[in-house]
Amino acid sequence: EQLKKVISHKESKQRELRNAVTDWLITDSHSLIQQMGKPPCYVTIKRDIGFGYQVAFQAIKEIIIQTCDTAAITTDLWIFRAKSGYIGITCHWLTEKMELYDVLICVEQINYPHT
Repeated sequence: EQLKKVISHKESKQRELRNAVTDWLITDSHSLIQQMGKPPCYVTIKRDIGFGYQVAFQAIKEIIIQTCDTAAITTDLWIFRAKSGYIGITCHWLTEKMELYDVLICVEQINYPHT
């Protein structure tokens, strides 16, 4: 019944809504306040996530190139639920103006136990 009430938006609005969904899926912090309109399909979401990753990756590379002379790497190991081990690797640095930057390098599942 709800699917019959789907609203078709202009392409620019639909793209904006798809980007909001993609951001929400990635960060889990974007609430969808307005009606979605035509929901994006799996292929579209997958493509948009890939595109968003590439844009963010290039932006982070530029920030590192422009602001980082030396850096510190930190790691964090933890266990989640059914003995799934994970490692997070983060890079930290200060600019010449003493501005702190932190970049998450990766989060990967590792074999348990990880000691």
